Amino acid sequence: MSYTLMTVEDVDALLAKGTFVYPFHFASEILYAEGKVVVFEGSVSLDKSSHVAQLIPPEVTEVVSSILIKGDLHVAGTLSNYVHPNGRRDMGLNLVVLGNLHASSLISTNAAVFVAKDCIFDEAMYVYYDNGTTELRVDGTLRGKGLLVNDEHSCRIEQFDCTHDIDLYNVAFEEVERVILEDYVSDEASKIEHHAVIAALEAGKPIFV
Repeated sequence: MSYTLMTVEDVDALLAKGTFVYPFHFASEILYAEGKVVVFEGSVSLDKSSHVAQLIPPEVTEVVSSILIKGDLHVAGTLSNYVHPNGRRDMGLNLVVLGNLHASSLISTNAAVFVAKDCIFDEAMYVYYDNGTTELRVDGTLRGKGLLVNDEHSCRIEQFDCTHDIDLYNVAFEEVERVILEDYVSDEASKIEHHAVIAALEAGKPIFV
């Protein structure tokens, strides 16, 4: 896969204003935004479940904070984005896809995910925030079985086409019990088993009834 290693300032010049809202305008507020950006020139396909950090080419030795894909991203499995290679637990890389994104499920914690076109998944998209500046932005359609938002994760979605839309910060516990499988429901305070949900989605298991 052809790629270029850029600074955030390089990317600022790369993205034409008006065609895609500049996604790194708050970069200084992100805990690890001082790193480089790996920019893939075309579409990227992964033939199995993967972590976003695995998109960093092995020969890159600099600290990477973000991945930008000029085309589509297709993952034949679950795309996980919750372990930053700097060793920060539960923090992912910033991911920008200027085309469509498709995966069986998507997990993103404490990172920004921007999709310029459609974001399509089979089971669930689970986004979680507890530190830093994070956002899920889809400028096309978000389509799948369910969106699960944990702890005030910011979301901006142009068109929503999911059976379930669960914001754990605001939803009643009874609604969680109704739509989430029993194995992943916790007590009334936390509502779900965070790490069990991640493990299930990475194993290709359903979490919704």
